[in-house]
Amino acid sequence: MPDTMTVDETLETLKEAGQTEDEAQRSLHRIFEMDQKRRETMSQPGALYLPERLDKARLDYGIPDRAFSQMALSDRLYVYRPKSMVHETYVEGGLVVRPEVNKMRERGETPVGILVAWGLRAQDELVPLGLELGMIVGFVAMAPWMMPIGRDPVDNTEDHVIVLRSDHLVGCETLETERRSMAAEGKDLVTVMETTTGRGTILRTHTIAGLEKTMPVLQEDY
Repeated sequence: MPDTMTVDETLETLKEAGQTEDEAQRSLHRIFEMDQKRRETMSQPGALYLPERLDKARLDYGIPDRAFSQMALSDRLYVYRPKSMVHETYVEGGLVVRPEVNKMRERGETPVGILVAWGLRAQDELVPLGLELGMIVGFVAMAPWMMPIGRDPVDNTEDHVIVLRSDHLVGCETLETERRSMAAEGKDLVTVMETTTGRGTILRTHTIAGLEKTMPVLQEDY
């Protein structure tokens, strides 16, 4: 079941695509059935000892255990795109399969996914920016390297994580959502931190609220 659509919305979308009421109901049943089969292969909450946000994203988006089989190294990142983010049919769970060229085009035009792993160097670079594992991130539209992680237990298609470098990330949907939520409460997600160097120069640095201690310490001869 797509995470961004309610049952009624999914039914309406299926019918708008030309399906009858009975066909839409059968398609919806198939969506639930496939989702349930995938989730039956997933570990229980906390079983993989992942950070809280990442474990929640794993359960919310149905990220398979095999996406966490390796630790990323250096400045590498692993990003996983759930099937709800790359639709395999004209309608999620529908009956009309799109031509392969259209699928490939969408994969290139929809560079977004869940951050599931990072190397130590990437972690040092991204934590001060407010990122956490489990967030929805955007990356540069390119031909990323796909690392196979096994086959989907339901449709037997090859599954992958996208391997990127830390500087390939260009945005974070999760942080933008949190910024809007805080703004609605009259709070700022971004704060300004002032630092005085050994020469008496005052530098102002923008950072995410609560992460001031993660900012690098300026040297005396800055």
